[in-house]
Amino acid sequence: MNEDPVYYSLAKLNKLANGNSDFIEKMIQLFIDTTPAEIENIRNYFKIGKYAAVSQIAHKLIPSIDYICTKPLDEEIRKIEAIEKNSASISEVEIEATLSKIESAIRQLKSR
Repeated sequence: MNEDPVYYSLAKLNKLANGNSDFIEKMIQLFIDTTPAEIENIRNYFKIGKYAAVSQIAHKLIPSIDYICTKPLDEEIRKIEAIEKNSASISEVEIEATLSKIESAIRQLKSR
């Protein structure tokens, strides 16, 4: 059976929350509830070449990804954020790979 790598880690969030489990659960739920729509927005704006919008959405996702997702994803979302500065620096394949990992993190969080 081929399992996905785990794309979330609650270590940073636990440290931030200082043991407040209600806060941790609220932050996780907020991530689960709001991130899928933002991922879809990134896909749609990228397809029509609205790189400024892609960059803004990625920028908005950075804090939650920093606190909830594993290490490589925080760097990958920053590459998407930088698209406006250098549109040649990231391909649709790279964007899709990152977005798929974030979607995996959401699924993993839902089933934890």
